[in-house]
Amino acid sequence: MTYRTVKNLALKLNKDKFNVNYMWCKPGKDLYSNFSHPVPSDKEIECQTRELVDSGVNAVEFVVNERFVPDPNLPWKDTNFWDKYYSIDTDIVFTWRSGRQEYPFCHINEAVIEWNVFGGYDKSKNIVKSLAISPWCKKDFIRNGGNENKSEVVYLPLTSPVTNENFRKELNIDSETIVCGMHQRNEDSIFDSHSLDAIKNAVNKSNKKIDFVFMGGSSKYKDYANSIGLKGHFLESSSDYFDVSKFLNTLNIYTHARKDGETLGAAIQEAMVHKLPIISHTSQWNAHIDTIGIGGKVCKTQNEYNNLLLKWVQNLDIAKDIGKQGKLFAEERYSWDGVLKQIEDIFENIDRNKDKLLLNWRPLSLDMYKKRKIYYFIRFYILNLTVMMLIKLFGQRSTRILPIIKNFFRKLFT
Repeated sequence: MTYRTVKNLALKLNKDKFNVNYMWCKPGKDLYSNFSHPVPSDKEIECQTRELVDSGVNAVEFVVNERFVPDPNLPWKDTNFWDKYYSIDTDIVFTWRSGRQEYPFCHINEAVIEWNVFGGYDKSKNIVKSLAISPWCKKDFIRNGGNENKSEVVYLPLTSPVTNENFRKELNIDSETIVCGMHQRNEDSIFDSHSLDAIKNAVNKSNKKIDFVFMGGSSKYKDYANSIGLKGHFLESSSDYFDVSKFLNTLNIYTHARKDGETLGAAIQEAMVHKLPIISHTSQWNAHIDTIGIGGKVCKTQNEYNNLLLKWVQNLDIAKDIGKQGKLFAEERYSWDGVLKQIEDIFENIDRNKDKLLLNWRPLSLDMYKKRKIYYFIRFYILNLTVMMLIKLFGQRSTRILPIIKNFFRKLFT
C-alpha cells in the first residue's frame, strides 16, 4: 500500500509544474535484525517502472546492500545513493517515513517534506514540512517535540475500485455465502487473532453459510486457522491494485486485525471504498477509529468483536447499510482530487520559501556513524534485552508498555 500510494502520487503530479524524479531501490539486508523486507519480482518492477516512465517520471534506481539497524538513524552501507542523487537536479525531497531522524535525509542539503506515518519527530532543520497521515499522527508529532505550524494532516488518497470482478468462482464460493476477511503485508510481528477468533465464533453460532478469505499477511494466520479448526482461503499478496480490488469485491464484511493497531489504516480505507463494513479492535495505536468513522466499529474486547460480527452475519442488511455509509464517508474525505491539490499547493509554497527555510541548516556529516558505532551497538542490545524481559513478564500487554520504555531510552541516550 505504501509503495502504491507514493508511486501513484508521482504519476498524478502535474508534469507542467513538477519535474519528478522517483528514486527507488530493492531492499538490502538489515544487519542484526531478523526482519526481512518483501522483494518484488522482476516482472513487478518492470511493470511499475514502465508505468512511471510512461507518465513522464524519471525513475532512478539505486542500490543499498545493508542497513546498520543498531543505530537509530539506520545508516546505509555499500550504497551508490549519493552518486545517483547528485546526478539529478533537486529542489525538494519528498519521502514517506516514521518521522524520526533517518539516513539519508539528515545529510541532504535540500528541503525535505515528509509524509509522516508514525508521528515521530526529527529536529533536522531541513525537514520543512511534516504531513501527518491522520490527526492521531499530528498529535503524536507535536507530543514528540514537533512544531504544530510545520505539521498538516494529509490523508492517504483513495483509488476507486478498478474492477467488478471477484474471486468467488476461482475459490468455489457461491453467492449465498457470507465472506469475511482482510488484507495485510507479510509481517509476523503484526499478526493478531481477533478476526479469525470472531469468524470461528460466527461459524459455530450461526446457521448461515460463512467463509473467509485473507490476502497476504503472516503465515501465522494460516497456522492459527488450522489450530482452531477453521477452514478458509489464503491468497498471495499483490502490489497490483486490480488484484486487491478483485479480492475486496469477494468479501461481505471486512474483519480487520493487527497487533499494534493503526496510525491510519490504509487497507481499511481500501475496504471502505469497496463498500465493505469494517470491524476492528483497539490496540497500541488507534487512529483507525477516526479513519473508519461511520463505516464500522472498533471494538474494545474480543467478546464485543465476536458479538458484532455475529449480529452482522445474522442480518447482513445492517452490515450492507453501514458499508454504503462508509463508502460515501471515505470518498468525500480521502479523494485523490482533494489530496493532490493539497500536496501540490504545499510543494509550491515550500519551493517559494525554501531559501529562507534552510537558512540555518547544515547537513550532518556522514562520518558521524563511525564515531558512534560502538555506543549505539551497546545501546541496541540493552534495548533488546529490555524488550525480551518485558515480553516474558507481561506477554501481550508488553505491546502497550514497550513504546513507553523505548521512548525513555531514546531520550536518555540521545
